[in-house]
Amino acid sequence: MADEFSAWTTPGGMNRRDFVKTTAAACSLYAAGDNPAFAAGVEDLTKLTISEASRRLHAKEITSSDLTRSCLDCIKTYNPKVNAYITIMHEEALARAAQLDTEARAGKFRGALHGIPIALKDNIDTAGTRTTGGSAVFDERFPDADAEVVRRLRDAGAVIIGKTNLQEFAMGGTSVSTYFLPVRNPWALDRISAGSSGGSAAAVIADMAMGALGTDTGGSVRMPAAYCSIVGLKPTYGLVSIRGIIPRTYSLDHCGPMTKTAEDAAILSGCSQRGAPRGRLCRGSQAACIGFAIGDPARSVFRSSRRGDVQSSRRRDRGAWKTDQEYARHASTGPRNFFSGIPRQRRSGSLPLGMDEAQCGPLFPESAPHSGSNPPKAQ
Repeated sequence: MADEFSAWTTPGGMNRRDFVKTTAAACSLYAAGDNPAFAAGVEDLTKLTISEASRRLHAKEITSSDLTRSCLDCIKTYNPKVNAYITIMHEEALARAAQLDTEARAGKFRGALHGIPIALKDNIDTAGTRTTGGSAVFDERFPDADAEVVRRLRDAGAVIIGKTNLQEFAMGGTSVSTYFLPVRNPWALDRISAGSSGGSAAAVIADMAMGALGTDTGGSVRMPAAYCSIVGLKPTYGLVSIRGIIPRTYSLDHCGPMTKTAEDAAILSGCSQRGAPRGRLCRGSQAACIGFAIGDPARSVFRSSRRGDVQSSRRRDRGAWKTDQEYARHASTGPRNFFSGIPRQRRSGSLPLGMDEAQCGPLFPESAPHSGSNPPKAQ
């Protein structure tokens, strides 16, 4: 039987056994060409959520360097199509990941964000790395200091992987009118990702970062999150510092997380907010939600004769919870309460990132006069 199998030949003179081996090898190379993680012979770590990656990092099953390289590979493959990033902090991110891996080997974990690659909207200052606000005016602007929220993320062990594209100076809802070319929606490359934090949303859903920060004045975190099918949170005003963020309207500006799941949003929120002192460990999503107010009117606001009605309403809404302290404790037990109604799992399905530029077509080309002139820079 073996002789018959080997004796069979193709018209070119190749026997059956060699033909099968060659065909199998060709199929493997073809698959690897479309999948960088498969080509490297490793798991595609970019599909993990922050909480999943954090658990595996603490179990020492993977390293921060593994996660960071996977995200950088994804950026190299997909960012030319999506244009989510303005600046890619390649060398700095790898150096930071290596440092955090050294701490992890010594058992010194900083918290749930230890070793996790995070992207920042490019109106959030980063020391020594340019922050443009999506405008030619700040094309070569290099801040001297990190924004307060970036400092907190670094203290929590995050790896800052890059600065994401946005509507110029965050003034708009499309992420099209930007000096650095429009951001495309990874679900449909011929459509917008909304704005102004469109690059952050696109980077997260296309697995080019495990989470990101955006800013929200009138919907700039929430709209891109909705357009790209991720979780976006506009936090209570003042909960997250906006010091070091290029302002649009000081009294309305917010900085919030953009992630794949509600649990991830809770983790990223907890490590960003002012309530956690610098250096404090972000121990997970349960602790991350403590301190948020959930629709409970402050007593100081209601000083009119309607106060009794308000208090009665509050007691009725609380049900069995009689005191403010008990209500706060029950309301802050986890993301299932604070993020009620938000899906905990990312949307299923594959992104149509195989489309080329000709298939995509232009996104309002008249509003992108600098088209083709400003490719993303590697730091």
